[in-house]
This record gives sequence, structure tokens and C-alpha cells, in this order.
Amino acid sequence: MMKRYAIIALMAATATISAADLAFQKGTHAIGVGANLDFGRGIGAAVAWDMGAINDMFSFGAEMKFSVDHDDLDILGFTNEWSYTYISPEFRFAFHPFGIPSLKGKVSAANKLDAYVVAHTGPSFQKWSHTYKTYKDENFDVMVEQTDKDGDVGFNFGTAVGARFFFTDMFGVWGEVDWDRTLLGVNFKF
Repeated sequence: MMKRYAIIALMAATATISAADLAFQKGTHAIGVGANLDFGRGIGAAVAWDMGAINDMFSFGAEMKFSVDHDDLDILGFTNEWSYTYISPEFRFAFHPFGIPSLKGKVSAANKLDAYVVAHTGPSFQKWSHTYKTYKDENFDVMVEQTDKDGDVGFNFGTAVGARFFFTDMFGVWGEVDWDRTLLGVNFKF
């Protein structure tokens, strides 16, 4: 009798899932909404959309990131104030390893977990201002305030590792880590 329970327990522990039970697969749409912790550019918000497109392994989509930063520094009457705004709409292309044919149905967590590697690219729009007070001349008797403002348009390319964990068929949590940003939030699947 004990041997029978051991065999049943072993079969349950090594049970596989079908490809149709993957958390993310061809035809799946996932939308992540959350915080953008953009190192060097402040804190903001992010939205990302992915659609499973090719053989349960690849997806494409788009993302929008926004961040702001504001810092003040005052040392011995010398003041500096920085303001920074950053907006970046980008395209995404991701690889989902649980969709690899040799792994399909062999990872039991794949029905709730979608781990992936994503490449993202697109323009970035930045605006900043720097206001500072300094002495007008070498006599150190008159202070002046000066402001420099500027902005530019750049182009981004990056890669990140990410994961979605679904608590239900349609709702879960989401996170991505890049070399200079972290996205954390909730995810909706359709």
C-alpha cells in the first residue's frame, strides 16, 4: 500500500502540463502596468504590451516609460537644483523559453510563470533644467542665480530579463530588470 502511494506521489511530482496550459503562448496578449525605477533618471510609470506571435516562443509588443527626477543641493550658500523628465516609447521583441519544443509540457510552473528575455528599442525624449546660485565675482559679496535648460531626442536599445506570475487566468504580477531600469507592477492577460 505504501509503495502505491509513493508511486502516485512521484507521478504527481513529475506531472507535466500541456502546451495549451502555458501562461504565455501564441495569441496571448499581456499588458503590464507599474512603476519605472529608472536609475539616473528618477521614478515614474511604465506600460508594456506583449502579444505571443511565433510558436509559443516569441512575442512582440510596445512599451511606454516615463520618469521624473528632482534634486536640490545646498553647500555653504552654493545651491544647485536639477529637474529631469524622460519619456520613451519603444518596440519590444521577447523570447519565452518555456515555449521551446523540448521544454513544452515539462515545466510544471509554466502554467503560472512566464519568464522571458526582451529586447526593446525606440526614441527617447529628455528635458532637463539646472538652476544654481553662485557668487558673481571673486569678492564673494554678490550672489547670482542662473538657469540652464535643454532637452534632446535620443535612441534607445536595451535588453532585459522579465517574468510574469499569474494568480488567476487573467491577473498577475510583472517585473523586468535592465542594466539601468527596473519595472514592477501588475499584469493582465487576454
